[in-house]
Amino acid sequence: PHVSPKNHARALPLPLSGSIALIGRQAKYMRVQRGGIHSVDSGRTVNMLNVFDDNQVRYKYCDGYGPDSAYDDDLLAQAAECAAGSEFAVVFVGFEDAYDNDCADRFTNRLSKIQTKLINTVAKANQNTVVIVGGSALPKMNWIGKVKAVLYLPLGGDGTAQALYNLIFGFANPCGRLPVSYSLSETDMPCGDTFGVDPEMSQHRESIYVGYRYYNKAGIFPAFPFGYGLSYTRFEYSNMRATPCSGGWEVSVDVR
Repeated sequence: PHVSPKNHARALPLPLSGSIALIGRQAKYMRVQRGGIHSVDSGRTVNMLNVFDDNQVRYKYCDGYGPDSAYDDDLLAQAAECAAGSEFAVVFVGFEDAYDNDCADRFTNRLSKIQTKLINTVAKANQNTVVIVGGSALPKMNWIGKVKAVLYLPLGGDGTAQALYNLIFGFANPCGRLPVSYSLSETDMPCGDTFGVDPEMSQHRESIYVGYRYYNKAGIFPAFPFGYGLSYTRFEYSNMRATPCSGGWEVSVDVR
């Protein structure tokens, strides 16, 4: 279920003829789901580099950071240079396997500091930056205003790279919709004041006010409400009419 939260100025899909910088270790070491267990690819899964090679797409690849989100000034500088020398930059990020798995609770909804810095660095070097987010949930996206587009692809299987290739270049249309409401501010979330406070216990004090129920009750409009998701399809609306009727209004509109 792939979801497109942002696609400014129709940045996606990318043209096959363009030069592309693939940046981020998760393009090469993709996280997949096998047998109900989230895991980092051990080398058996086809990755984005394989798919780009097979389809003869022009690209340059940079890690951006070291294993286990290790900060590396040289790798970060290489990523910036790679992005600046390409027409488009595609950055791959996501939660780390160490705390996004079936055996532990996530203690934060933030990406690692180096991944966030990588996005900001690449976006500064290339105005046509697209971010691919993988993992079990959307992370805090305080960088979303600096990039052109975002694709969210929850953990998939061995065909994840081919599916992403089809989405990036428009051979498939992103048609997924968010199953939850999402706010850019942690304090706006139903459990914002209790999440991660106690490492031994997860406190659920929101009672029935979960998801959109909470946002409706609190009068907060989330950045991405329940059911949100963009499409590559263009829509036109015309002839909107609203007429009073018994008990309310009758609204009609032509959609093309």
